[in-house]
Amino acid sequence: MAFESRSFPRYHWVRRIRNRNIASELVKVQPFIYTACCLNIEPSSAVEALEEPFAIFCVPVAAFGVANVSQSIKTYDGSVFIRTILSENADYDALRCRTRFRSHDSCFWFVRLLEYSVQYNEIENEFVLMVQFLSIIHEFHLREPVFAAMPSMYAYCWKLPCCNAHPI
Repeated sequence: MAFESRSFPRYHWVRRIRNRNIASELVKVQPFIYTACCLNIEPSSAVEALEEPFAIFCVPVAAFGVANVSQSIKTYDGSVFIRTILSENADYDALRCRTRFRSHDSCFWFVRLLEYSVQYNEIENEFVLMVQFLSIIHEFHLREPVFAAMPSMYAYCWKLPCCNAHPI
């Protein structure tokens, strides 16, 4: 029992979502961010980045301006999250929360990333997901804190050879 002290989830993260309709769609989300970050540092012919992955955008409801929305989007892939910047020609109004009752502090969007790249920002010492084209599938809200347990890509950044960050 060498790994007895580790606590791994006993089931897939989607099973924590009570709404079965949303959970059945979010099963399509596969981890791709960590692999894309590694391939950004060291390209490999043996491993390929996931093409057109499904992802979850988290947009704070309080972000009103285009500049605020573009700086505050997080992308979740089921294992980690990363700060996301959309292209200049992105339709930010499409990511505006359509819920009449603002009881939630953030709005989630189930999206498909049609064209994306991961870039390393040496000044802030973090990876940033740059999205050129995306397809918005639908908006949803959750009462369960499913994504709060997922760490930032910055937490894994110190394991990669390019980063000068220290472990958190």
